[in-house]
Amino acid sequence: FSSAYALGYSSSYETCDYPTTNLLYVGFKTTGGVCQSALVRQAFSRAFDRESLVQIQLSGHGDAACLPISPVCGDYDEEIAASLGYDLEQAAALLAQAGYERSEEDGLLYRRRAPLEVTLLVNSDNESREGAAKALAESLTALGVSVTLSTLPWSDYTAALSAGRFDLYIGEVRLTGDFDTSPLLTGALNYGGYSNWAAAQALTAWKAAQGAERTEAAKALWAKLAEDVPIAPLCFKRGSLLVRWGMASNLQPTRANPFYRMEEWTTTSR
Repeated sequence: FSSAYALGYSSSYETCDYPTTNLLYVGFKTTGGVCQSALVRQAFSRAFDRESLVQIQLSGHGDAACLPISPVCGDYDEEIAASLGYDLEQAAALLAQAGYERSEEDGLLYRRRAPLEVTLLVNSDNESREGAAKALAESLTALGVSVTLSTLPWSDYTAALSAGRFDLYIGEVRLTGDFDTSPLLTGALNYGGYSNWAAAQALTAWKAAQGAERTEAAKALWAKLAEDVPIAPLCFKRGSLLVRWGMASNLQPTRANPFYRMEEWTTTSR
């Protein structure tokens, strides 16, 4: 139901959601501009109210996440995620640490007389992403950031990404089942130009680890990403299975199979 082309449904139906690997996130231009600073990227991550975004923009069909792995997975680290979560006071403190001071005249943040200005890029053919971009822009504005919201048709949006004409952008990607973030950090979707040898090594180690070692490897990877914040995950979208109200219970749908374990459903004739 978060799709721009999704059909609605009447109250005679009920929904059963299931998690997906569809990640909605904010990307940063790490090679130049104000988002070149890791402190600024950390502050911006702190300014994003992910729970509100899921409830308002996705009608609750998502799982708020501060890490590039779904919070329903065992490798999701709540403690590290909390260090990136919504906290405007901490966001303001991080920007102050980065050298920005709020002007008493216009309420905006300045560093060496230069205002903290950013361009937030989003594609215009997706209402939920546009809504998310507007909400994030409002949060940054409340901090004293001057935000230009650049809303472009898909072809112009992708061209702007490739040319680096942004400071932040709203993106969405369907990760593989193992939540491999290589395309975002080192591959074709690394529009922000992020490059860090230690992070690449930590990602490789996590992908190769098994059993208890995987949890430790995940913790090391998330700690490095929390330090650098090359992207700011917002949420993982959920899919939905609709059934007539009261017709079935104990549904266990998955993205690959909405009828998973159908033999365990409890049904009533209608």
